[in-house]
Amino acid sequence: MLKHTKQAFDTKPIVAIVILTDGVRFVIVCNPEKINRGWVFPGGHVQCEESAIDEVIPHVFEETSIELNPSSFELLLRRRRARTHFLSFEVVVEPNVLDGIPSKAPSGHDIRIVDKKRLMKMVAPPRVSMMQYQPQ
Repeated sequence: MLKHTKQAFDTKPIVAIVILTDGVRFVIVCNPEKINRGWVFPGGHVQCEESAIDEVIPHVFEETSIELNPSSFELLLRRRRARTHFLSFEVVVEPNVLDGIPSKAPSGHDIRIVDKKRLMKMVAPPRVSMMQYQPQ
C-alpha cells in the first residue's frame, strides 16, 4: 500500500516567465515544435521557487541567446493555482541588447521584439497578465 503524505500533494509544477524589456519593447518567443502555444514570454519549468531565477536563466538563454545577470531580476507576480504555480519576473535591459537579438535562436525558437500594443495582440491574455503591467 502506498503512503501519501501532505508534502506529496503540495508539490506542484512551477512555471517561471521572464518579461524581458528595454522599457518600451518586449521579447516574445514561439517554439515551432509547440506552435499551439503561440507567442509567449521566455521561461520554463523550475524545481524550486527559492532558486527559480538561477534555474530560469538557462531557459531564457536557450530561447533567446541572451545572457542574463541574476541581480537584474525583479519579481512581478507570484500566483499559486490548483495545478501549477506561476512566477513572473521583469528584467530591464539596455536597448542595444534587444537590437542584437537574432530572429531565430539556436534552439529553433522564433524570436520577436514587439511594442506593448503589438504584444497585447500576439500573446494570449490567459497565459500572461499584461493588462496591469506598466514598465517602470
